[in-house]
Amino acid sequence: KRVVYFNSPLGVTSAIQRFSAFCSAAAILGMSVEEVPLHDSLRPDDTIITDLLGKANKPTAAVCWIAGTAYDLIANCKAHEIRIPADLTIVAFDGHSTPQDAIWSLSAVRAPWAQVARTAVLLLDSVLKGESVPEQTILPLEFIPGSTS
Repeated sequence: KRVVYFNSPLGVTSAIQRFSAFCSAAAILGMSVEEVPLHDSLRPDDTIITDLLGKANKPTAAVCWIAGTAYDLIANCKAHEIRIPADLTIVAFDGHSTPQDAIWSLSAVRAPWAQVARTAVLLLDSVLKGESVPEQTILPLEFIPGSTS
C-alpha cells in the first residue's frame, strides 16, 4: 500500500503527467505515494532505497519513470540484499527490453513505440501543412508482467 516513485528531475511534460495520473489512480486504491526525484542514476552504493526500507512505514513497491532507473534500482537492491519482489516490487514505465545480462525480467507498462513514431510523423506533417493538431494524443498501453512484481 506504500509506493516510492522514482521520478525524472527534468520537468518533462510526459513524466509530470505520468506521475500525476499514477498518484490519482493510487489514491483511489488507498495507496500512498512518496516521490523521489532522481538527479542521477541510482548506483549500487547509494543508500536511498535502504534508507526508505528502514522507515517504520516502509514502501512495498517502487515505480520508476523509465526502465533504466528500474534496472539501476534492481542493482541497488541486489547490492543491499533486498529481495525482489519479496521485499520490494519494482515496476517501470516505457517497457524497453530487458538487457542481455539482466537476470530479471522487468514488469513494465509499455507504450506502442512504433505507433507513437507513426503518430508523431503524421502530426508533424499536419503542422507543416498549417493544419491544427490536438494538444494531446492518447495511445493504448499494455502491462508486461515480469519477475519483479
